[in-house]
Amino acid sequence: MKIIDGSNVIYSFKPEMNSVEWVKPGEIFKVITHDCFHGQIYSESQLMDEIDYSRLNPATGPIGIEGAEVGDILKVKILSILPAATGVTITLPKEGVLGHKATKSLTMI
Repeated sequence: MKIIDGSNVIYSFKPEMNSVEWVKPGEIFKVITHDCFHGQIYSESQLMDEIDYSRLNPATGPIGIEGAEVGDILKVKILSILPAATGVTITLPKEGVLGHKATKSLTMI
């Protein structure tokens, strides 16, 4: 099975981007991804003002499909998702669904 290791990430999509890896139609492959902070949060003492906002929400890829052409509709079936052993969440006053209930910034790992 091909493994796309996550060493190449992007932060936005553009039509002229080159694929970092190619797969064949129907090929099963594994993609290693990163958390939304791209590993910048590693301590509960860290707050949002300590991270590089240009490195938020990394995507592994782009991944090209051999034979696909511009305008083609592609179907991808996700067979499984294995979460990391730890996760990160940050609460900010006035941000997100429950931001109106937050009184201070809090980071939890």
